[in-house]
Amino acid sequence: VLAQFRRSCVWLDPEVRLLKGSVLDNLRFGNEAVSLSELGPAIHEAELTDLVDNRSGGLTAYVGEGGGRLSGGEGQRLRMARALLRDAQVVVLDEAFRGLDQQQRERLFDRCHQRWSNATTLNITHDIFEANRNFERILVIRGGRVIQDDTPAALLGDRTGHYAQLFRFEEDRQKALWSSDDWAQVELVNGQLKERGDDRHRQPNLV
Repeated sequence: VLAQFRRSCVWLDPEVRLLKGSVLDNLRFGNEAVSLSELGPAIHEAELTDLVDNRSGGLTAYVGEGGGRLSGGEGQRLRMARALLRDAQVVVLDEAFRGLDQQQRERLFDRCHQRWSNATTLNITHDIFEANRNFERILVIRGGRVIQDDTPAALLGDRTGHYAQLFRFEEDRQKALWSSDDWAQVELVNGQLKERGDDRHRQPNLV
């Protein structure tokens, strides 16, 4: 019974734990019966198309010991693609996309919700805005104890509660940072950092 339950679970964290083998070996790990026709959608949803298309060997490209030939983001998304191939009943997202940029994290979270819409999903995070995204219930843990347990709307409505206070603090902090003249947005273009000019004071999408 326990083995059957484990096969119905998906767990994603930010650590890149990959087999010493090919991209295909890692996609099929624990699910060897998956067909090539099923791989395409998972690769696309995990935003791995560039990796497969641009690396010599494509799906047979060697990822190295523990995924050492991949970037951290590529390793995370390869594990996500492998997970998307499973019909899970329980999904644990443990800081799953930490280190990726905000817009990409949001896209990947949305796809996880779509893929496992009928599963029980647990999202473990220190990002309070991420916790407020598409989840029906939030548990606030402090000092190893659950101190709040309610819907996002109810927690935000309790203005004296720990969650609402943290949310307002982080929201004010983000606004102050992005409106400060001490900061500028830059991008890497052909190996050189360049300021984005008009985008300098553009605030991120906080929620």
